[in-house]
Amino acid sequence: MYYIIFSVSSTLNFLFIMSSHPMLITLIIIIQTLMLCLLMNFFSLSLWFSYILFLTFLGGMLILFIYITSLASNEKFSINPIKMFISSSIIMISMLTLLFLFNMNNSILMNQDTMILQNFLIQTESPNNLNILYNKPNYFITLMMVMYLLITLIIVVYISNPKMGSLRHLS
Repeated sequence: MYYIIFSVSSTLNFLFIMSSHPMLITLIIIIQTLMLCLLMNFFSLSLWFSYILFLTFLGGMLILFIYITSLASNEKFSINPIKMFISSSIIMISMLTLLFLFNMNNSILMNQDTMILQNFLIQTESPNNLNILYNKPNYFITLMMVMYLLITLIIVVYISNPKMGSLRHLS
């Protein structure tokens, strides 16, 4: 599973560098955020952190999507065939390299007992783990996320006020 996430992330990183259309860049950032949240699910005992992170990033990307569609709505999306061939060949080579590296890493470092223990630790989700969000060490992060979302909501409402006007003027 790690191989799939890392290969998709590296592919998206390369596509991000090669792309110039704002809508494609927005889509790549949303998919990268989803991959990051999936990776966080594997490493943390609580799934709530990655869920809150994804919702926060998705809200921000929706605001950017509104800006992009209002400012650059008439921009054409075109694909250069030579650029597409070069990028697809580099992506395939990098995926094969990652596959080779992960297979070597798994055969050398991992044995069956550690994989069973790791799967058991990842899959245990108890109701007490929800208390981690609201207890002493992590309550500040949760509070800051709530404040960030509230401030973002207030700013979006202020920006989209009909009396203030839109981003581009309609004539």
